[in-house]
Amino acid sequence: MIRAECDCVLCAALALAVTLAAGSPRAEEMPSAPEVIPQTAPDAQRKDLKSAVRVDRADLSLRASAWSRSRLLDSDPGVNSVSAWFLGKATLGDSGKAVIDAWARSDSRFDSRAGASDVREAYVAGSYGDWDFSVGRQLIAWGRADSVNPTDVLTARNFTLLTPLDEDQKTGVGSIRTTWNRDALRLSALWLPEFRSSILPLPAVQGVSFVSRDPSAAARQWALRAERSGESVDWAVSYFDGYERQPDLRPEAFLADGARVGLAHTRIQMLGADAATTVGRYGLRAEVAITRTEDRQGTDPFTRNPFLYAVVGGDRTFFTNLNVNMQLLYRRVMSWEDPAAAPAPLRELALRQALISNQRDAQQAGATVRVAQKWWNDTLEAELIGVAWFARGDFLVRPRVRYAANDQLRFSLGSDLYRGPADSFFGSLRNLSMVFVEMQYNL
Repeated sequence: MIRAECDCVLCAALALAVTLAAGSPRAEEMPSAPEVIPQTAPDAQRKDLKSAVRVDRADLSLRASAWSRSRLLDSDPGVNSVSAWFLGKATLGDSGKAVIDAWARSDSRFDSRAGASDVREAYVAGSYGDWDFSVGRQLIAWGRADSVNPTDVLTARNFTLLTPLDEDQKTGVGSIRTTWNRDALRLSALWLPEFRSSILPLPAVQGVSFVSRDPSAAARQWALRAERSGESVDWAVSYFDGYERQPDLRPEAFLADGARVGLAHTRIQMLGADAATTVGRYGLRAEVAITRTEDRQGTDPFTRNPFLYAVVGGDRTFFTNLNVNMQLLYRRVMSWEDPAAAPAPLRELALRQALISNQRDAQQAGATVRVAQKWWNDTLEAELIGVAWFARGDFLVRPRVRYAANDQLRFSLGSDLYRGPADSFFGSLRNLSMVFVEMQYNL
């Protein structure tokens, strides 16, 4: 019933947004005297429609890749993948636009939970004076840190998707956004009636079944953001009241032939801020978020605890094309209790829950490093990314090489290497280590 009501509200709002996008009156415009409009011929009508809707972009990308291992923690070697990615953008009237971003794929060993296609974005947007409106499925990414963004809580992500780019794993959610603009300041309010869960790689355990449990009150999600850009310091303050995209592992039933574990989502309230500036040749960034969860006292080992997550760092470009980025990470879990102290029948599941939520320790520090170099008029690019947590010595290393043979044909080669103790965040993902090669053709 809640989903049906949300669909009706979204349809009504979508119709309103299309009307606004097609050309809304400005405050300074004066009403003109009534005039008699002659009947328009069919050719003229088609011409008017063409001028009202202009297709700016219609990109189709075909991709084929081979992976030494899937991203499902199943230890299944040799996965081939073919996919088609489409991005379309159109101008509506004087101040509106429409966007659609979708993909379809076929993998030789693809988890049916993830689906074979996805519409990442499909929305319309328009303006009315100082106000901007957008309605539909939107990919709204928050944060100014490099790749690690504690405030990015609106987007869902498919961590099992076989793609070289992390950004391609992200997908939008149905939302209505209203923004008021005044000079360099933007104030946004969002309602997010659609809930979409992130998809995590879960180990196959004999006798254990995982069941998705989406929130029953998904329509009660909203967010606020104040943002200022274009000056010496760009900054933003954001707030979200809704559901955590990544699920928690909650035991539901113990049966004679195994156990059932629910993939449940805790309600969270996130208050965050991010900022970026330049000092000489250095770019500096900082981002922090405080997240409150339903387990405020830390007594439930199967619900993530409230936590603080902070990132600070910067980058500099050397010798024209060599960019070096470094960041320090810090996480503190409030009301932390050691999951290893859970009762014996539930201890293994409590430890797994602590690992997927990255709450194995009460606090931990870490760092990221990204080094990127371009050659041959930017047609060849090499990148090396490293992320490490110091408490348990676990880390991730990601080398990437990309080559653009021409405007249509591109090649990618890379690897993911996860290492660390089995009871550490990256160490628990050791079976995701692999190499891949991908060919992309843009039509």
